[in-house]
Amino acid sequence: MNKNVVGFIVVIALLIGGVFAFRAATKPKPIPNPFPTQSRAHLPFEDFVKSLAAIPNFNNKVRNATSGTEATAIGFEISQNGLKRLTDADLSRWMELVVKMVEHLDERTCATVARADPAAARAQSAKLLLALEKMSSDDIRAYFNLTLKAVNAELDRTPAPDFSKEKAERAMRKLVRKFNAEEQAVMMRVSLYPSTASDASACWIVKTMFSEIMDLPAADRQVLSRLFAQPPDARG
Repeated sequence: MNKNVVGFIVVIALLIGGVFAFRAATKPKPIPNPFPTQSRAHLPFEDFVKSLAAIPNFNNKVRNATSGTEATAIGFEISQNGLKRLTDADLSRWMELVVKMVEHLDERTCATVARADPAAARAQSAKLLLALEKMSSDDIRAYFNLTLKAVNAELDRTPAPDFSKEKAERAMRKLVRKFNAEEQAVMMRVSLYPSTASDASACWIVKTMFSEIMDLPAADRQVLSRLFAQPPDARG
């Protein structure tokens, strides 16, 4: 299975919990809340940062970083590795939230996510925050809470549920069959050559694939959620 096809979903999951949280933790004073006071996301973000700051292992890792760039990289690694440790129920909810979030992304930002380029995605972080802000209050809190769970799970080394590549392959084949030959060709081009694909094609992959996954039977939806939560080397 091509890693580009299944890798892009990780970028969104990491941005909020990784970049902003670690910047907050690596400075002597809290990072300014990126959400206006009247925003639905303002208080959830405040609670999220406070919860992260209260985790001893989190703070220890931050103190050992030699630069803000290194701290951010550590944050991404913790968030990504923590996703695979979430329960099936939490991962299914996470997938649902990601589907809702990408619907609020403009074509260029959406395409950046599809190309699995963390550096480019970080440059679009303001737009990703805006997309989060457009979600319901319950969904915003759930998103921050799941990110926090992933961080805690990784720092505590919570055993990850079993992941079956064979089941994931079967579920992916079911997903691909939902697209016609022309659409499958677009999927192949974007997965093999993400940097040269048009923004429209790359964005179509993100929004359409995510939505179609949610329409799969529960067992297939669950295994694909766990597939996307695996570190890149485990998905090949």
